[in-house]
Amino acid sequence: MFPPLSSLSTTLRVMLKAVTLVITINFICLATHFNPVAALTRVNLWGLVRHDRAYLVDVQNGLLPIDSLLAAHMVAYSPKSNDEFRVLILGNSDPYDAGLNDDETLSARLNERNIRINGKRLFSYNLAFPAGGIVSSTLVLEAALIYQPDLVISFVTANMFNNRDGFWDQNIAVFSVNRERLEQIASRYKMTDWFVPRPPVFALLGIHDQGTLAGWFNSLFYPFVQSEIPHPTWRIAQDPIPAEPSNFMDVPGTYPVLNPTWNFLDISQQMAESVGSHLLIINQPTLVVDGPHSDVSYSRMYGRAFYDTYYATLKSYTLTHHLWYLDMWRTVAPEDYTDGELYIDPQGTVRVADELARQLSLRAIIMPQEKMLILNPVL
Repeated sequence: MFPPLSSLSTTLRVMLKAVTLVITINFICLATHFNPVAALTRVNLWGLVRHDRAYLVDVQNGLLPIDSLLAAHMVAYSPKSNDEFRVLILGNSDPYDAGLNDDETLSARLNERNIRINGKRLFSYNLAFPAGGIVSSTLVLEAALIYQPDLVISFVTANMFNNRDGFWDQNIAVFSVNRERLEQIASRYKMTDWFVPRPPVFALLGIHDQGTLAGWFNSLFYPFVQSEIPHPTWRIAQDPIPAEPSNFMDVPGTYPVLNPTWNFLDISQQMAESVGSHLLIINQPTLVVDGPHSDVSYSRMYGRAFYDTYYATLKSYTLTHHLWYLDMWRTVAPEDYTDGELYIDPQGTVRVADELARQLSLRAIIMPQEKMLILNPVL
């Protein structure tokens, strides 16, 4: 143990100096917009072993800032060649491909097809964020623009547009650890009124996000000891549909269906255009089952009243806002869903990749060498 200080006055002087030092460091961090915790969590060990982590989020790395997640992703270690048509895939659980091996994911299936657009070979990267919404997809996109995408594919579904500030617990954390980036986006695209009640306010703290350190420390071991991917065996289509449909009438932020969160579709479009890229919005595959109560519900997750309203809103919104849109919600057969209404098996992923490849090939016919023409939305 350290020897006790000689007197009370000496102890108080030491404490005063320590507090002054902390305040000074905090002030410097505030003045320079530097968060040492955020800087530290960008450090990873992938460069020591291999550069091929195919997922943005995994069970080891915890919920880290978007910059930290991208710093360990294969896209960060893949210089874009002159022959590459680069595609970034955004979304939540469906394109994330939980429970699939790396070679079974949508991005892997697309890459193996040797699709060529404008004479270049398509290569896609999985940047989906499980349990995320359209806001987290936009956060990922804004941070990933430095990787020069030619096309951004954003999968969406009805529960990604909830306008409550904390609909999903994970979204609260996403907003928290990425609040500076989200605040900049909100300011740049005139979404300040939407932004204000969401992230917690740390206006006087220059050092924060200490809660991410444990997850970051665990992630340092991931390149050396990869976690086993659990392969679900349950088929959600076997579950009976409840008599009471899930129309989310009691879930704050669900109604009205068209709300300010939808603006992030337009924001994503503007972001893509800022780097000469384009945005394709896909209504993602969603389970539809037959049987008792199927007249009021498509599945346990979505009642017909709610989903039909969302579906009509999405088609109308993308048409009136001149967004490139593709509907794929009935692309996958019920038997190809695993343990969730948005989780598909390898066969389902093949179906999605086949349809997406076909649509992109059709688009390639009207794409000039220098710029894609997307004047007419795909309906």
